[in-house]
Amino acid sequence: MVVRMRTKTVDDMNRSFQYGLGIRLQLDDFSVVQFKSETKKGVLASKFNMPNGVHNYTLRDLPKVLKAKYLGNIEREESSIFTATVADVFIVVIPSRVTVVDPIYLTQQLKNGAVACKIVIVAKKNSKATIMINRSSLEKTYGLTTTVSVIVESEAELSIISVENYNHNTFVFNTMSSQVGEQGTLSVVAVLGGGKVHYHHATTSLVGRGSKVNHNVVFYNKNQQFDVLTEAIHDAQGTSSTLLSRGVVENGKAIAQGKVVIGKKGSQAQGKQRVDLLLLDEKAQGEAIPILEVHNDDVSCQHGSTISRINAEQLYYVQSRGIALAQARKLLTKGFLGELLIDVPQAILTEMQGILEGKQ
Repeated sequence: MVVRMRTKTVDDMNRSFQYGLGIRLQLDDFSVVQFKSETKKGVLASKFNMPNGVHNYTLRDLPKVLKAKYLGNIEREESSIFTATVADVFIVVIPSRVTVVDPIYLTQQLKNGAVACKIVIVAKKNSKATIMINRSSLEKTYGLTTTVSVIVESEAELSIISVENYNHNTFVFNTMSSQVGEQGTLSVVAVLGGGKVHYHHATTSLVGRGSKVNHNVVFYNKNQQFDVLTEAIHDAQGTSSTLLSRGVVENGKAIAQGKVVIGKKGSQAQGKQRVDLLLLDEKAQGEAIPILEVHNDDVSCQHGSTISRINAEQLYYVQSRGIALAQARKLLTKGFLGELLIDVPQAILTEMQGILEGKQ
């Protein structure tokens, strides 16, 4: 994890409605030293609901063979500045040729202090599963950093739906690193809300021929700072990625990036990336950055970004149906975010309503 220590510029202070390149996040209130101190009283309550046939481990009961294969040396990882404080490690393994019908649930709540956590999810060959992650924090908490490592082996299908809604006092620094093997598919939907600073960076490496990733991120930023990145790295032939991010910013700051990298081995790759931000007031600041990095001529790529306000004509139309202004804005905002959630089951959508309505 790279935490960008950004400071406010003169231009930042002079512009009340701000968008485009130049947004700076404020991290003056955050201290790595304090985070490590807060881990001494950190309490992270975790609960798993594991269907039959699925294996889950903590660091204490993980067999040495699996530890060497999937964890390596935690202290040497560069994905998090907090690796020295990692106390909670959870591993989920879906065995080969197993189709898990019921979702696998992981619920975590930070109750006190600060915690550094690592989650490893492995979908073995020809397996199929859906994982539901629900994460939150209570008021008197300082910070949570989580490194999620995902391995999707050949011809496996893994779907991850993550709902994260943190207290406004909590610093949140989360990273996700995924690897997808030949003909494997990874689908991710992340719905994000809360956090004093909310850092969410996800990178997927498509290392097997014909591997695919679909990654949708939806977030509601209310009086907060968000740094969101989704990235796909194409390192094999015939790979495919779709990265879509949508965020609503209300009296806050947001930097949202989508990045597609196609390496020299990525011939016949297809990459699609788009970032859309909706700014709700004059104090909202947003930066939407689409990035393409292509090192092969035999590819197909799309990318784009938008930063906008609520459409006045749409707002007038909804109000003309007898709906009050505040409710009309809420409906249009939910519709804007909801377009990326059409494949999410209704029961799970219910858990997301608070975030989609800006309730944090």
